[in-house]
Amino acid sequence: MGIRNLNRWQAFAWHLCGSLMLAGAVFLLFWKLWYPGALFNASGADRLLLLIAGVDVVVGPLLTLIVFNPAKKSLKLDLAVIVVLQLAAMAYGTQVILASRPVFLVGAVDRFKLVSANEIASADLAEGSRIEFRSLPWSGPQPVGASPPTDPDESFRLATEVLAGKPDIDRLPKYYRPLDEVRAALIAKAIPLDRVAPIDGKGRSLKEALRSIQQDSASDLALLPIDARFGSIALPVELASGRFLAPIAFDLESAQKR
Repeated sequence: MGIRNLNRWQAFAWHLCGSLMLAGAVFLLFWKLWYPGALFNASGADRLLLLIAGVDVVVGPLLTLIVFNPAKKSLKLDLAVIVVLQLAAMAYGTQVILASRPVFLVGAVDRFKLVSANEIASADLAEGSRIEFRSLPWSGPQPVGASPPTDPDESFRLATEVLAGKPDIDRLPKYYRPLDEVRAALIAKAIPLDRVAPIDGKGRSLKEALRSIQQDSASDLALLPIDARFGSIALPVELASGRFLAPIAFDLESAQKR
């Protein structure tokens, strides 16, 4: 079937189906690779992808619905311009999401912090303590540890800079360490489940959140907070094995029993 054999609504339907398939492919890629599980909402990827999908539909199929006329001599040119505009908008939105993708899940002191690509300066990245910390990963957020400086002068300088609004150790790869080096210290700060309310400040159930990762709330677990751009979630840890599990959508900060 040629383009000129379609009516306005058929052209709109075909364009919409293609746009939804493209948006769905982008969604799956980001959801499975760069924003897995509970990190998807906490990092704001849901908002960004919704915006991209909205632009994708508005710039593409709706414009096709408006301009499509089988009798127009310039029909193919008009549709080509629409497709180019649509792809340009999609490419720009995808680039924005890539620039803000989570790259490191940094465990330090008593919590984890989700750090995005655009939160680490190139100069700071070049000073990474190990070669694997001197580049931004593309395969999803890399779990790492971070240790504050032991030298008193350096510690004072860092504290002064943080108070002035400069990055803390979670965004300074020169303080990064393999996660195993800080695992025991983090687990010692983990919050036992009997000190956590069953419902968080957003009305989410701890039992349901643990069920999402196939864990029984009665298991020997404790929780550590994860600070992300759009809220706090939790990271369960098995106390017996010291193994960190998948993040869960539960605001630990609002659910601690005092």
